[in-house]
Amino acid sequence: CERVAEHFSAILRAMVISEEIPIRDFPMPASEQEQVRGWSGEWEERELGSVVEAFERVAAEQPDAIEVECGEERISYGSLNARANRLARYLLQQGCEPESRVAMALERGVDAMVAIVGIVKAGAAYVPLEMKAPGERQAWVLADAAPLWVLIAGRKPENLPADAPVIDLQAEAETIAQQQAENLG
Repeated sequence: CERVAEHFSAILRAMVISEEIPIRDFPMPASEQEQVRGWSGEWEERELGSVVEAFERVAAEQPDAIEVECGEERISYGSLNARANRLARYLLQQGCEPESRVAMALERGVDAMVAIVGIVKAGAAYVPLEMKAPGERQAWVLADAAPLWVLIAGRKPENLPADAPVIDLQAEAETIAQQQAENLG
């Protein structure tokens, strides 16, 4: 807790000094800088582009590196990118357009990460739904966000409104898997 407080305090001081300081230049103890360099290589100046472009660049550079690990589930950058591309193409075929919203009623894990990346690659915003929230809360979020669909995996959660438009990723798995895995670019 004390270490986190020290980091937070150092970051706040850096932000007060100048809001122009890049995050990579925020103060960090030398031992932790070495650990971060071990994860990502030497610091290098590069234009990141969009979140999608940055993710696709990492997926191309390190396709076998593990991106998500959740319990026993693991997925590499390359596999996550391919699955997200397939989902994005499927969503676009279903009528998803830039700035659309797509809600997710998925348990945390690999499939949820695939859905998030796929939704963003399709140009939409994802609307996460808290799986344990009461039905009234889900109805309010859905009415406020007005998503095209709610992505589910299998049985529709009981706390979703009956009229919520859903896409069942398990039921559509074969159709989604037939989509091209290459980047949409």
